[in-house]
Amino acid sequence: MADASERLKAEHGFVLAAVRLNGEALAHVPPKSKGDREVVLAAVVKRPALVLQSCSEELQGDVEVVLAAVEAVLDAAIKLNPQLTMQAWLQALVANRTSPPAVRVRRIEVDFGPATKLIPSVMEAHHEL
Repeated sequence: MADASERLKAEHGFVLAAVRLNGEALAHVPPKSKGDREVVLAAVVKRPALVLQSCSEELQGDVEVVLAAVEAVLDAAIKLNPQLTMQAWLQALVANRTSPPAVRVRRIEVDFGPATKLIPSVMEAHHEL
């Protein structure tokens, strides 16, 4: 994506396809695409931390985008420990405000940057899973 022409980077379909293949591509797109919800949601499942740092400030504070990033991180944690479910991870994070095995909340806070302030409210909203 970094080597793509400016004309291609301006094409929504091209950008969408690129971030679906590699979330890191969002770092190399024009600001308009960094503020495009469809593009950011497609990228966040691939590289949640990097995408939250690269997308527009408006989308960094968007609950749907932050929740998609949290879900992507939890999906990765569940792959490491498949006996636990998404519900169990979320409940442990909300109930204890500590890190369950294989998940480091502190790392999430650092990686998610400005979106961090939304994580507790997102987790609270899903406490009743």
